[in-house]
Amino acid sequence: MLNRLDHTLEALARGDVKVFLSTQPDPVVDRFVAEPLGQMRYQCVATPRFAREHFAGGLTLPGALRANAVLFDR
Repeated sequence: MLNRLDHTLEALARGDVKVFLSTQPDPVVDRFVAEPLGQMRYQCVATPRFAREHFAGGLTLPGALRANAVLFDR
């Protein structure tokens, strides 16, 4: 898992970054603190044109997998 954070850890070590958000409950570096901030809920949205083009029969898993999308963790 640390490989995914390499660029963030390098920025922290240089002092370029003072804070970052993570889904990990523990600090990734010993001298830092992990503080829970709460939860975020994501909502699937699309323009009417995009919805007509990709989900004419409604939102389905196969349709969602074929459509262009921005995916977030969990």
